[in-house]
Amino acid sequence: MKKGLRLWFYAESVLGTLTGILFLVTLFSRDWIENILHVDPDQGQGWVEWMIVVALALVTVALGAVARAEWSRASAKAA
Repeated sequence: MKKGLRLWFYAESVLGTLTGILFLVTLFSRDWIENILHVDPDQGQGWVEWMIVVALALVTVALGAVARAEWSRASAKAA
């Protein structure tokens, strides 16, 4: 464990990893959402699934950027 890292870094890293995995799963197999939730809000058109893919990608990038900033902050503080 790197000295000076706050709990936020670990939360951001774990959530970023989870959203990244969900992004990849949803990108390649969009039907899993309908199979688990038993709903089809777009009646098979697929636009909701694509919106979820985009949202997961944005959240993953944002969490990665914030975690990197936290890592940099801890590195600067340690130096």
